[in-house]
Amino acid sequence: MRTSLFFAWMAGFVLIFALASATMAGLAQSDPALPATTDATRLGTAFSYQGRLLQEGAPVTALCDFEFTLWDAATGGGQQGSKQSAAGVSVAQGLFTVDSLDFGDRRFQGESRWLEIGVRCPTASGSFTPLSPRQPLLATPYALSLRPGADIVGNVLDSGADTAVLTVSNTNDAFAPDGAYGLLGSTLSPTGAGVKGTSTAGAGGHFSSVAGFALVAPGPSLIGSRTPQQIGMLRWYDANRLAPSVSVGSAPDHFAFDGDHMWVTNYFTNNLYKIRASDMAIVAIYATVVNPNPIVFDGANLWVASETSGELAKVRASDGVELNRLTLPATSHWGMAFDGESVWVSNTNAGSITKVRASDAQIVGTYPAGNQPHGMAFDGNALWVVNNGDNSVAKFNSSTGALIGSYTVGTGPIGVAFDGANLWVTNSGSGTLSKLRAYDGQLLATCSAGASPFFVAFDGFQIWVTNYTDPGTVTRLQASNCGLQSTLPTGRYPFGVAFDGANVWTADSYSNAVSKH
Repeated sequence: MRTSLFFAWMAGFVLIFALASATMAGLAQSDPALPATTDATRLGTAFSYQGRLLQEGAPVTALCDFEFTLWDAATGGGQQGSKQSAAGVSVAQGLFTVDSLDFGDRRFQGESRWLEIGVRCPTASGSFTPLSPRQPLLATPYALSLRPGADIVGNVLDSGADTAVLTVSNTNDAFAPDGAYGLLGSTLSPTGAGVKGTSTAGAGGHFSSVAGFALVAPGPSLIGSRTPQQIGMLRWYDANRLAPSVSVGSAPDHFAFDGDHMWVTNYFTNNLYKIRASDMAIVAIYATVVNPNPIVFDGANLWVASETSGELAKVRASDGVELNRLTLPATSHWGMAFDGESVWVSNTNAGSITKVRASDAQIVGTYPAGNQPHGMAFDGNALWVVNNGDNSVAKFNSSTGALIGSYTVGTGPIGVAFDGANLWVTNSGSGTLSKLRAYDGQLLATCSAGASPFFVAFDGFQIWVTNYTDPGTVTRLQASNCGLQSTLPTGRYPFGVAFDGANVWTADSYSNAVSKH
């Protein structure tokens, strides 16, 4: 009996898609009025559905149940989103309305879609009868300008005011959990672009931001993002796999970049090498604290801490003169950070962190941290400290030293870097990276790295991680989604890593050299 059901239908998809008639002519009807929306209300992805149901040629009047599934092919294919059901729908003279079908976000991105419908009348009367064929979803004319690959074009008569063919605006709080981007561009293609702008006048797009980050385009997703120096030297090209290196003192550990020179600490020879970043020429070698490990630049001076003693030295970057040397309350230092006014040092064996005023090298205070604090990073508001002994990273108020929160990461965390929005923590014991949102410490992703990842740097688009192994490697991955991962060779047991604005440097501790990638 139910196998003789057939369906003549029509439907409207709010703003974008409309369903065309199939078995027989659809009933002409205007779209129902849409409720008013406010700035605080998002439209969502649901749409209404109207149709006409006939049984053996006669209009149906009954309470019926419907099932709807979305597919990417007229037959076979893959189902898109979850099944949608509507029970007890009133069908009067064949006409019915289903108020809301919602197959989820990103199901309609310009690809062809088909709707498969099942029905049973009366309601709750048995199994559903599938109606055949599936019905194609067709676009309304103006929606064609929004499908992928379409051009949004227009003529603008500039009368002196700012004008645009397309305007993207966002009034959300910049620290909202959804990211609050007005325009976001990304791509999975290593040669593609997420956002591209061209103009015969020389400027394809103009971006401005009071927060300093107008356009987020992680990875090689913004055409023109490579500097002429990077392109000329092919530093970005994976085929150029032999990174140049220069010999330094014994066991180079960490870097600091002063705008022109890369400074590297040498653990066993107790000195600092000052290397010109442009051509890797060694400019000078200076004696410093015993077993120097972490180093940081404050805009004028270098700060160098000993791994084995309580020594901390302040060194003038222009000529290498040591201005101050002080003794910290504890020994064994693995991490340092500068917050714009003060230098922070992790006291690894003591489970604490010390704050030193940069202007006069005076100790401000020492505060409790977690178990074996290692790497440190400042995010512009708060200080982050990696606690190797309890597999966590802690967030501190940089003004008061008060603990804001502690967040679990992987096994044996050591290094940390800030990418402008998120923190990246190396987990040496699990071969992974933890990506945490700086706003609230939420874990966003756990990404694979090489064996024994130690320290990490951000180059503006990608994350670089040294893998403390022999032979040594450095892993590079896209900051947006951990994609486009590649592993490049470097010297033996690479330790510290740093970015100079054009190239990434690794300290190859057992090769007694530094490499420039």
